[in-house]
Amino acid sequence: MNQHLLWYLGERAFWHFNFAFGSSRIARRAYP
Repeated sequence: MNQHLLWYLGERAFWHFNFAFGSSRIARRAYP
């Protein structure tokens, strides 16, 4: 397994989930 590829996929997944979690958190805050 190419470690650079693993880091790339891990970073993409991290930012994807971070963005999704942040969006849902903002939505809950805006609509309590």
